[in-house]
Amino acid sequence: MNMTTRIRLQQQQLQTGRSRPLTQSATRTPTTGRNATIAPKAQGPDLGALLRGLVPAVLFFAALCGLGLLHVTGRVLVVDAGYRLSRLQSEGRELERENHRLKLERATLTNPQRLEALARTRLEMGAPAPSAILTVPAPRSGTVASAPTARAERGAP
Repeated sequence: MNMTTRIRLQQQQLQTGRSRPLTQSATRTPTTGRNATIAPKAQGPDLGALLRGLVPAVLFFAALCGLGLLHVTGRVLVVDAGYRLSRLQSEGRELERENHRLKLERATLTNPQRLEALARTRLEMGAPAPSAILTVPAPRSGTVASAPTARAERGAP
């Protein structure tokens, strides 16, 4: 059996699913005599060659999966940041409404007419008697004015 016949036979065996390798008897090489050679047993596909062929494909697929994972992680982070931004904007609008409400309440509570009415009704306060009003002279420039103390007005030593 010549070389081309042997190759065809191996291809047919691979196509039909026969995985039994060719044996020495199938190659019909002389086993005795001067021209005797030891024919190596033909085996199926070389496992090392198969692995060497698969390694680049597996590495490419792993790199592709890694890039996909990085892309998905980035998109998830962007969506999460969007949700946080939306929540913070909503919280900011709520705080602005509360600030406006508090400013309005402060303006209402510090209204002079309202304060005078509360002083007259709740605290039963009235205008001071003219004799209870003290006039303090303005200090001279560059000096600190000394106001009369309560003890001096009461006549205390």
